[in-house]
Amino acid sequence: MVSKQSASRAKQSNAKKSPAKQSQQKKTTTKHPFIAALSKIIIIGLLIIVIPWVGIPLTLSVIFNITEQSQSKGVQEQMVQSLQERYHEEFIVEKPKLKGASIDTRGVWEATAYPTKNKEYVITVEKGDSEDSKPYDNYITIVWSKAATRQIQPMIQNHSVGAVHVRATPDDKAYSTAQPTPDSYLDFYNNRPQDLKYYIYISYDGEQKDMRAVAEEAFHLVALARERGIEDMMIDYTETHGDGEKWGRYCSEEDLLSLNNIHACLSHKVRDTR
Repeated sequence: MVSKQSASRAKQSNAKKSPAKQSQQKKTTTKHPFIAALSKIIIIGLLIIVIPWVGIPLTLSVIFNITEQSQSKGVQEQMVQSLQERYHEEFIVEKPKLKGASIDTRGVWEATAYPTKNKEYVITVEKGDSEDSKPYDNYITIVWSKAATRQIQPMIQNHSVGAVHVRATPDDKAYSTAQPTPDSYLDFYNNRPQDLKYYIYISYDGEQKDMRAVAEEAFHLVALARERGIEDMMIDYTETHGDGEKWGRYCSEEDLLSLNNIHACLSHKVRDTR
């Protein structure tokens, strides 16, 4: 009997205390009005700071992309017109892409193109991102380089030269008289060699130890061009090692005056970081 009465009194005592405890819990979980107001002010302040830094650049980026897309069609039409007016033939120009541009920096439009009558000649057309900029292309250089590379193959078949190709292009002052045809290249090669830029590209698979032998092969190609009267020359040498790294060297006109000069130039090959 005593224990039941004690339990009953304890239960009643706990029941009386519980409202006070609940009130105390509510007081501890409810934020002070000043703290709540301060929290709102901080959140609003952060939004004011963050939105301009994130929202405005994002909006400008979207506007920039939309503008680029709308301009692309007009630039493409200008490129087609420029090629057709200059070479009097039909061209297909792919969609230009704007490179090197940002919100506050002008870039360059670049597109791949090819003549409809001969898709072997894949060329590049570029145009500065301004209204007064005119398109320019490498059509003549592509045609001439293929012709020059084919021409040189019989000249190297008795030598152990690696892969060789030539970049041939008319001198700037003679560019207006050149045409994008192999015959036009041969005319310069045979009759106007002084107006021809002739850059020889030599590439090997694997590291070359005997650079004297490499220099002799390069000098042979230079001598053939010199016999034609070509003066503006350069050699671009590259070798690809087993690990995939490329090593090479540029040899300018001054480096091509003699076999010893070419050997000295090529012997200082460096790792190609292009």
